[in-house]
Order: sequence, then C-alpha cells, then structure tokens
Amino acid sequence: MRQIFAALFLAAWMPALAWADDPVEAVRAFYKPPFEAELDASRYTDPALAVIQTAHDGNTEGEGSCLDFSIAIDGQDYDDEEITRTLRLAEEPAGSGEARVTASFSNFDTQQEVVWTLRQVSGDWKVADVEGNGWRLSELCQ
Repeated sequence: MRQIFAALFLAAWMPALAWADDPVEAVRAFYKPPFEAELDASRYTDPALAVIQTAHDGNTEGEGSCLDFSIAIDGQDYDDEEITRTLRLAEEPAGSGEARVTASFSNFDTQQEVVWTLRQVSGDWKVADVEGNGWRLSELCQ
C-alpha cells in the first residue's frame, strides 16, 4: 500500500520536477531576490564553472574577486523590485543539449539584456557562459 501512495505522490509531482529541467527556469533562479544563485557553483559547467571557481575560491592575500559585479544584472547596484517586475526570459534552442536564454529587464529605468548559454549535463541545465554589455564570463578572470 505504501508503494502505491509513493507512486501516486511522485506521479503528481513529476510535472513540477520536469519543469525545473527547463533552461528558462534554470536562468529564472538567478533572478530571484536576493540574487545569490550565481554564487552556487553547482549551477555551472565549464567554461563558466572555472571562472566562478577562480573568482570565489582563487583569491590570494589581499586581492579582491575578479568578478566585482553581479553577472545576472550586469552591474553592482540594482532595484530588485523593478528587475522582478520587468524580467522577460526568451529561450532560443542552440542545438542538441544546448540552449540560449536572453534575460531582458529594466534596472533603475535602464533596459538591460543578459544572454545565458546553457548545456544539459546529466539531465540538468547548467550555465556554460554568460554575456552582458561588453563582457563574456568565459573571458573574465584569466
């Protein structure tokens, strides 16, 4: 009897679990206040993972991080309410197991766009690169 209830429970939650494997939802996590998801290395794959690890783990005596801004908002200061209210995410399939998600939003009345490149790794969508206004994550911290 317990197995039947467990199976019914899992069946009821499967659509929600599958939704988390969507590239757009993977990027949406980076835009939930307080915008700390970008510190979670488990959300990345190389080449972005190497940069995140260097930025947060590779600091030496007295040196600051080579990432001194939020990659999700492409800046240091932000209005989380405005970003949340204006955020639009658009997916563009980039090939087998890859996707690009463009995040468009307003921050302090300025339109911004951040492009996320994701790769499917063991069934999960992970960030492989991020591109903002004049920078690409994979090219930082070298």
